[in-house]
Amino acid sequence: SVLRQCGYTCVTPQVSPEVLKTIQTVNYENGILTLEIHINPFGTKSATHRAMNRIFAGALDHPMAFSLNGQTLWTLSPTRHYLFLLVHLYKHFLSAGTGIRQLLDLCLFDTAYASRINRTVVWQAVRALHLTDFYGSLLKIGRTFLGFSDLAADSPLPQRKNLDERPLLAEMMDAGCFGVQDESRRYSSAFTQATLHGTGLFSILFPPLGQLRSTSQALDRHPWLLPLFWIKRWKRIAFRILDDQFSLGGSLNTGLSRIRVFRRYGIRPIRKHGSRLPALWRKKEDTP
Repeated sequence: SVLRQCGYTCVTPQVSPEVLKTIQTVNYENGILTLEIHINPFGTKSATHRAMNRIFAGALDHPMAFSLNGQTLWTLSPTRHYLFLLVHLYKHFLSAGTGIRQLLDLCLFDTAYASRINRTVVWQAVRALHLTDFYGSLLKIGRTFLGFSDLAADSPLPQRKNLDERPLLAEMMDAGCFGVQDESRRYSSAFTQATLHGTGLFSILFPPLGQLRSTSQALDRHPWLLPLFWIKRWKRIAFRILDDQFSLGGSLNTGLSRIRVFRRYGIRPIRKHGSRLPALWRKKEDTP
């Protein structure tokens, strides 16, 4: 309502309450600026992504206020903000990859707000998402290679001894600044997701309705159109291969390499579709 009053129009005007349960973003534009409103910040295509959203279910209960030019602005609390940077990094890592910039953002935020980040809350979220080795390796990269010697010094996180963080660093450097170095890497996510969730080649050729529904309102209203969307998807990929926009073999090789990294750091999907948040997450969280 506020955006409409300010002259913005919704790119997808018929957004129903049912669509809002699964859609990741809704875009508004005014001819100059486009605003991407994240309804479900991490998507809903898998139990893992829904678990990411649940971590921030109570984020508005403990906001942080600050003043700028006489105006009071509100943002996430330091603990939730740190968690957002970490979970957002992980979301991209599960897809096409995480660039070194996202890790730098995490390290810089930790340096600025170290005394206000509740490490116990962070550790609970890391355990809930099965990221013990992954997160521990990120911290080692920050300390060893990026110059953040005091990174998360008060973290209670137990790290596996002799865990080599260099393969993870090499993967992140290969992904470039933000994680999508080229189209071949972007399409490699199809192979990593199929392997990670055990759906195999079939899910690459025939994505389920739930996966495509979140990207198309037409499919949400008319699910019988699913075969047509499969055909359109095949044609789009075929044209890009023929136009040399990306290499299918390159995507496969990148995907296989990233799957080995997943296995090395114990990354695995969350199978449960729902779980209760630890009690500590529902309490005031910025007291370390």
